Amino acid sequence: ADSHVAVPRDERTFEEIMMQDVVPFERMVGHGLAAVMTAHVIYEKVDRQPATFSSFWIGDVLRGRLGFQGAVFSDDLGMAGASVAGDMVERAEAALAAGCDMILLCNNPREIRRVVDGIAWQESPVVHLRLARMHGRQRPRRGELPADPRWRQAVERVARLNDDTAQLPL
Repeated sequence: ADSHVAVPRDERTFEEIMMQDVVPFERMVGHGLAAVMTAHVIYEKVDRQPATFSSFWIGDVLRGRLGFQGAVFSDDLGMAGASVAGDMVERAEAALAAGCDMILLCNNPREIRRVVDGIAWQESPVVHLRLARMHGRQRPRRGELPADPRWRQAVERVARLNDDTAQLPL
């Protein structure tokens, strides 16, 4: 099911999930992956909560077993797949309690205001560190990238994706 409109459920065992889905994450974590986004999927044979609200998936598996040190973003808490956690404030609190470092609330200003006004949450230095690490190295100065031949080559390759206009498909 699409978590935008329903609550997706996965009936695989933990072992099946680890064997079939986790290898790319293990490799990326090993290369210093800066952030991940959770999914509002309920893995029924593992946990009753969608992964976004699951301290098992975020804490035990992602941070513990895989050793992930980066930031964890929730998926949009306004999606139907998140509805099992309650109203927007309850969803936000549940995602943070499960281990999300940043919650996403998209395209709903009224609910965003309700969450900002109603959430009970303590800032954490560890969360600030994880989010700060996402910024990586100092960004290039203005004009530096367009002058780099590798940048121009990448732009040309992307432009070829839209053969009709030779324009970047932005």
